[in-house]
Amino acid sequence: MWTGFLPSQEHVAGNGPLSRNMIDALSLLISHGVIMLAAWRLLSRPDLDRDPESGDA
Repeated sequence: MWTGFLPSQEHVAGNGPLSRNMIDALSLLISHGVIMLAAWRLLSRPDLDRDPESGDA
């Protein structure tokens, strides 16, 4: 049975509901982990604590 661009999950070998949810959870974990790592690295930069020197004083 064709349900759009991809065949239904029953016809794809090895893609049961458990393995599909596992892949979804893994991809969410990896992508959110990379975003959190980037935010942590940006927030720990020492130049965020200093104001730029102004030549107008």
